[in-house]
Amino acid sequence: MATIATRVFGDGTSTLFTLYNEEFVRSLGFTNGWTRIRIGMLCAVQASGNFTQTTECGFGLCTGASPIENTRGFRSTNTTNWCGLAFTALVFSTTAFTYNAGPPSYVSSTALSMIARRGNSDVQSRQDAIQWFMPTAGSGNRGFVMLDFIKTAGLGSVTVTNFVPKTAATAQVNYTMADLIQAGEQIKVTNSVTMKQTAISQHASNPMSTDESFGQFDTLSIAWSTAAVPLEVYGIVAYAIYSITL
Repeated sequence: MATIATRVFGDGTSTLFTLYNEEFVRSLGFTNGWTRIRIGMLCAVQASGNFTQTTECGFGLCTGASPIENTRGFRSTNTTNWCGLAFTALVFSTTAFTYNAGPPSYVSSTALSMIARRGNSDVQSRQDAIQWFMPTAGSGNRGFVMLDFIKTAGLGSVTVTNFVPKTAATAQVNYTMADLIQAGEQIKVTNSVTMKQTAISQHASNPMSTDESFGQFDTLSIAWSTAAVPLEVYGIVAYAIYSITL
């Protein structure tokens, strides 16, 4: 079960929630007129060695339900509509993280994919072998992941791109909530975000495309599957741009 706690960093004490073998979903409250959504989170993992995701984990958008606990998200056996960044054995035979003691310590993996999921299968997969570096909890650092969703009018095509730390150096930085908010507010910039005066480029030039024909993307989803190595989440941002017809 998810727990709420605090952790001390160089810039102060941060409240966090910890995910074990579960999925966090939260309605964003965005109406269907959006043309771009940017979501991001600050995170670290409670790792002290190499580990493998026992099943799957993901960060993205899905179709919410009312009440929210009825949402069929990433971990459901009958997902309504989900898209985002994921570790999944359906793309890779293993979803392993490699530990580096540093200091400061971090983990890395090359087993990420951009996927779209409906029912019990992945209907799209792009940018396989995405590399991601993430701090460990207790290293004094918080990492990040950020996704952009760009939509044509109505329920048209949705293009998904990602911004993640791609080097060890970017996993050894303490990103703050102020940094995450600043990056989120750069939503009109399409090919990079700037955090701590450093440009973080879009991970690859071949984004994934899906659509909302099976359900609107109105709910944030964070799924984690390894209870022995929990994920700590320190903050989340979500921004939207709307098309206005005069």
